[in-house]
Amino acid sequence: MLGMIGDEKCARCDESEEKCMPCKCGTGADCVPADDCTAKCKPTGPRFSCQWNTTVPKCVEDPKGHLNKTQCGSECHEAAYGKCDFE
Repeated sequence: MLGMIGDEKCARCDESEEKCMPCKCGTGADCVPADDCTAKCKPTGPRFSCQWNTTVPKCVEDPKGHLNKTQCGSECHEAAYGKCDFE
């Protein structure tokens, strides 16, 4: 039967990853029906993007950014390896 807790798919929002993660229904107030989670799981806090057009890449606050501050800090750094295209 649909609608029973055993059959229902539930999820909770992982704000650090900004996506819904499956959970067992009824295991906490934040474990909600998967469709509700998908609709409401939005990033919280300021968004950042990496500014690559500087000598040293740096994180800048950007309302259209796709990263939180931690993610930006781990991705926004000089490349360890590179290959020049002389053309």
